[in-house]
Amino acid sequence: MLGFFSTLLIYTAAEVLNRLKEIKIWNFFSFAFFLIVTGFLATIYLKSHYSFLTDLNILLTLEFLVVYSLLLLAVIKKFISVNLFAILISLFIMVEMSLNASSQMDGIAKEWGFASRSAYNRDIPAMESFSTYIGNQFTRTEKLQTQTGNDSMKFNYNGISQFSSVRNRSASSTLDKLGFKSSGTNLNLRYANNSILADSLFGIQYNISDSPIDKYGFQDVYQKDNLTLYENQFSLPIAFASQSVYNDVKFNEHTLDNQASFLNQLANVNFDYFFLQYPYDKNRKY
Repeated sequence: MLGFFSTLLIYTAAEVLNRLKEIKIWNFFSFAFFLIVTGFLATIYLKSHYSFLTDLNILLTLEFLVVYSLLLLAVIKKFISVNLFAILISLFIMVEMSLNASSQMDGIAKEWGFASRSAYNRDIPAMESFSTYIGNQFTRTEKLQTQTGNDSMKFNYNGISQFSSVRNRSASSTLDKLGFKSSGTNLNLRYANNSILADSLFGIQYNISDSPIDKYGFQDVYQKDNLTLYENQFSLPIAFASQSVYNDVKFNEHTLDNQASFLNQLANVNFDYFFLQYPYDKNRKY
């Protein structure tokens, strides 16, 4: 759709240039000025709909509109030469572009909450040490205290968590039903708070944490600075054989039920893996 409108805009501009001699300049500028002023006034009237729009933005826009209008009027009336007009218009355009770029960067930084350089560089020496320890093993690793949506790419290890605008929605939605949260449009895929069964099934061999973890099968094997590397003694390889021909399992919205059905299909068994655990109550009959 964007490509269509871009092509249409280029075609329209080319057609206007082709018929430039047929266009009455004053009629053209009057119509263009009317559209600009109408849009400007409509924006002011609907200002409440744009939380990011301040009085300073409106004032700067008005000032640039006045400057551009005066420059166009001056060159049309031949008060200034074309060369001087080109220099002045280029100068004001560069100033406006700089202000727009600065405003957009400030807005993105405020909305997305970018980390500082010192925070972004935190843990890099320790993570490099872990990568050397793990080597080129065809396994998966997950950092429990994340810094970004793509820590595996940042620190150069194989993981599940990711953020991607060109994601595989089918794969992400399937993983979501197996406990790796990826709701909505599947831009994000998250490892946190899944089960140790999912760790084993999906080859999560290592966890990295800055605090002790209590997960069955995980043993600390290496430490660097404030981070500890834990190895999963029960992780399966990335690829493994099933007991029989695999038949697709119909998943529902209950992730633990889906994990149980998935494993039972792979292993050709019919076991229950998850149970409700009630707090101990001496008056309760068990």
